[in-house]
Amino acid sequence: MRAYEFLHEGGLSRAELSKRDNLQLFMDMIDKGEPFVKAGETEPSVVLKSSDELMAKLQKNDIPTKYETIDGEIILLSRLQKTVAFGSTGGSKKDTTERQEHGLINIINANKGVTIEQMGIIASSARSHEGMNSLGKEQYIDIFITDSDGKDHGISMKGPSSISIGAGGTAGLMSMIPALVNKIYDRIENYLRDLELKDDDVVPTTSIPNLYFNVPEESIIELMRGNKAMGGPIDWIYQGSSDVEGKVVDGKLNLNGNFHTVEDYVGEEADKFFFRMRKRDVAGDHTQIDYMTTGKFDLPILMKNKVDDRRNWRLVMTKGRPEKSILLDL
Repeated sequence: MRAYEFLHEGGLSRAELSKRDNLQLFMDMIDKGEPFVKAGETEPSVVLKSSDELMAKLQKNDIPTKYETIDGEIILLSRLQKTVAFGSTGGSKKDTTERQEHGLINIINANKGVTIEQMGIIASSARSHEGMNSLGKEQYIDIFITDSDGKDHGISMKGPSSISIGAGGTAGLMSMIPALVNKIYDRIENYLRDLELKDDDVVPTTSIPNLYFNVPEESIIELMRGNKAMGGPIDWIYQGSSDVEGKVVDGKLNLNGNFHTVEDYVGEEADKFFFRMRKRDVAGDHTQIDYMTTGKFDLPILMKNKVDDRRNWRLVMTKGRPEKSILLDL
């Protein structure tokens, strides 16, 4: 959800993309065909055309000011809205980074006793899931909706499309299926060794691609649902605009988004769920191979920034992958 929240601020710039992990997020969105919000609008609608030439430039921190969309139009970087995901700070936390959550909460609490047909409940109240989970990360459940019997339903909030979904990164995966995580790390290490990369080798960061792995079909539902350690498990996924709108008709709440069970959300698209090794926290132009140093959970770092020794990649779960991306078997 947070990748698409709109704020009335300026557009993106080279300077903004050089901050934090913004450039990597920008590249990921182009790579996956995720839509950007156009300045002056509230919903993501602009999909930039990806090419090997463009991605090579961005990886070298050579950031163009003009981009081609998949519709063949040219758009300036400054015409792409600087959303919360890119570090926008206009407004309070309630009004920005949690706007979708608070929008739904406010509608339900203003209409207590309303029926939510898709969930099959009478909603009596709603609230945020505050604090951090036991892994020190953001809670997997975004909000709770309490029904007329006093039962809490954990909801994960999502925008029209999402960059990553489920699993809670390496920490979340380790709390659920540690053997699978170890297998993924082993496979990444084998891939690097197949490239004849040795411990302490330093190579251009652009020479190591993002890698994908099919999520075992029997594990998708468990990983999407999450567990208590992650601040879950979730019962429902709400997907819709960051500006939640609703009205009550004959005692039933009609929203501009939809509730899905985890099973329905996965549906018949199990083959579209992947683990992704994505570059993140990249600093400098070179990556150092490190097979020996271990981090959390005694997992090898594998790749780190030459300039600051920080691990420069993350493991996420995603739906869909670029056509030309590298898919490794497990």
